Amino acid sequence: MTASSDARDAGQLIAYALRPKARPGADGDYGRLVGRYLDETIFRSLVEGFLDGMNLRVLHAGDLGLVLTSRRESIFAYRLSGEAATWTKDKARVLRGLAHLGIAAYAYPHPDDLHDPSVRYVDVLPCEDFIRRSCTQLRERGEKVAQDASGAGDHIVDLSLAAGVDTAWSEWDQMPATDVGGKGRGAGRVSTKCTAYWVYRALQDLVDHGLARPVGKDGDGRFQLLERYRHQVASSAALEGYQALAALARVDEKLPDQRDPDARWPVPGRPPSFVDPASTPGGTTGSTGSTATDLPATAPAPVPAAGAAGEEDA
Repeated sequence: MTASSDARDAGQLIAYALRPKARPGADGDYGRLVGRYLDETIFRSLVEGFLDGMNLRVLHAGDLGLVLTSRRESIFAYRLSGEAATWTKDKARVLRGLAHLGIAAYAYPHPDDLHDPSVRYVDVLPCEDFIRRSCTQLRERGEKVAQDASGAGDHIVDLSLAAGVDTAWSEWDQMPATDVGGKGRGAGRVSTKCTAYWVYRALQDLVDHGLARPVGKDGDGRFQLLERYRHQVASSAALEGYQALAALARVDEKLPDQRDPDARWPVPGRPPSFVDPASTPGGTTGSTGSTATDLPATAPAPVPAAGAAGEEDA
C-alpha cells in the first residue's frame, strides 16, 4: 500500500475507535483495519503515532476494536477533577461526576476485579445507597481528622480531598435519595431533584457510549456493564476519587454481589420508574435546571484519561 492509503486507513481506524458503539464484528472494514493494526508493525506504529499526537493511547485491541484512553491534556478527556472549579456553580456536574466515580468503585472495588472478565450488573438504587453511605463516612472521617489534635491524617480522606470529592459529598448529602414526580407525564418517574436520577443518568452515559446496556424492563434501573468499561476503569485505577470510594466499598458489608444476575435490591412499595423525566415531553427538571442535553459531554466519545503517574481519569 502507498503511504497515503496507509495514512487514510490509520485515520479511519481511529475514527472507528472514537465511535463507542462500533464493533469489528459488525463492520467488515473496521475488522480489516483492526487486523492490520494487530498484524502489521509499521501500520501499528503509524496509528500509534497519530494517537500520540492527539494525546491518546490504546488500552486494548481485538474483538472489542480499539479501546482508547487519553492523557490529561487531550481534548478528548473528561476529567472529574477538572470540573472541581465549577462545581459550586453547576450542581449537575458535581452530582454526575460523583455518580460516575461511585459506579466504578461499586462495580470494581478490588484491584483483582479489574482483571476479572465476569459480567457486572448495577442497579440504580443500591448504587446510590452505596455512594450516600460513602459520603457519610467521608464526612465523618474528615471531621474526625479536623478534631484530632495529634495531626494524624486519614489516607482515604486525603485521597478524596485531592480529588475534590469533599465538594461532591456535600452536594450529594443535601439532596434526597429519591424523589418521584406526582403529576403529569412525570408521575411515578424519578425526578432530577434526587441523587438516584444522577446515578441513572451516569449509567445512561455509559449506555450512550457503548460501555453498558440496560437489562430487564424498560425504566427498571438495571444495567449490565460491558468489557470496554472494565478496560476504562482499569486504566484509571490511580485516580484519587476512585481509590477513596473503592477503599470504602471493600469494607462495605451492604454491597451486593454485582456478578449475580439475580441479586436485586428490595424496594418497599412500588419502585420508581427510571425513565428520564428531563427527556420526556412534559417531564420536570430539577433545581439545577439541567436536562439530559444540558449536561457536559465529551465529543465524539468520552475517552477516560489514564490514571497512571502524571495522568488522570475521565
